[in-house]
Formats: sequence, structure tokens, C-alpha cells
Amino acid sequence: MSFIIAIQLKDSLILAADHQKTTLDLADPQSVQQSHASKIHSWEQGLISGVGEALMLTGAVGLFNANPQKDLSALPSCLTLSRQLRVQALGFEHAQFNLTRLFCTQYTPTGAQLYQIDAALPYRLSPLKPDTLSVFIFEPNLDHIAQALQQLQAGLRAFSSFSSQQDWVQYYLRAIANIFYLQHQHDSSMSQSFDIVFQNADQCLSAYIENSSIQK
Repeated sequence: MSFIIAIQLKDSLILAADHQKTTLDLADPQSVQQSHASKIHSWEQGLISGVGEALMLTGAVGLFNANPQKDLSALPSCLTLSRQLRVQALGFEHAQFNLTRLFCTQYTPTGAQLYQIDAALPYRLSPLKPDTLSVFIFEPNLDHIAQALQQLQAGLRAFSSFSSQQDWVQYYLRAIANIFYLQHQHDSSMSQSFDIVFQNADQCLSAYIENSSIQK
């Protein structure tokens, strides 16, 4: 399924997504295929990631990137159209479509901004406020990572508060890797491996984390 952590800081953002992908089979629409793939997609000014049915998500990203006038305000319409196309292909509204949620990022003059599109229709784009920690997950039980999430939330710091870029990355990477590792022990529908992105006003750093050794 999916597990995504998104952090909006005062001058930057962090986005981490697991590698477990869910796709509906046209030959048997009631079945669900699981595979591993990156869920973070790029566009001119940032990134797009989400939870839900994989082809619906990638379809929305493709429609958005095909538009010559790249404007995030068009992303909800792209997601709506992609959903309609998937319904036509399958012949019915699958429950997975109702779970779809997106995160997207954009450079700003003072840093980088995270936006989210929730599952409720009609789809709407909303900015995350500074010092916001948001988690998208299919497994409703967060007891195993509640303390780690609380510690991460309490310790949120802007990029400008660190003495170096490396310190900024390592500070968050260790905490986030630990959360992915802990949750995977109790939820096999997500992977402990993940992609992570660090974005500020000047650059966007990304990495794939196998997460077999970065644990507390």
C-alpha cells in the first residue's frame, strides 16, 4: 500500500515515501497487485507523490506534466480526469480510488512549499502550514510509531537553524528511517525502504534508503 511522511518547515520541506505500489488488474479488477516502485515524481518546480491506486496517480502526474502551462492549481483537475479514465478502464469505481491523496511541492522565494490534495471530492489543493508533520498511511494503527512521531514533531527545525546541509539531512533522515522501520514490522503492506527528498529555496536533494541499517 503506502506510507508517506511530509514535513513543512518554515523555509524548507521533507517528503518520504515507501516503495510498495498497488495496481488494479484489468483482467480481474477485484484483485490487487503489489510491486515495488518509486512513488515520488518530478515536475518543473518540485515533486508529486501520493497514496492510492498506482495507475490513477501516475496518470494524474502524466496529465499534469503534459500541460505546457505548469500550474499546481490544475493538479486537482488532472487527478479527477485520471480517476474518470481509470473508472472507464475498469468498468466501476474501485474502493482504492476513494483513498487517493496527493502531496506536491513547489519552490518559493523564501524556501519550498508543500501542498496536499485530500481524498474528498471535489479534489482541492491546500498548502501545509509551517512546522506541520503529516502522515499518509493505510494501516490505521499508529501505536507502534506514535512516540517516534511525537518526538519528530516536537523537534522540527528549519533548514536555516543548522550549521550545514549535511547536519540538516542527517538530523531528519535518522528519525524518519526509524519510523519507517518500526511501522514495517507491524504493517507488511508498506516497505521499510523509501525515497526521501529535502527541498529548500536553492536545491532539491533526493535519495533512496534501503533502511536495513539506519535505525536507532
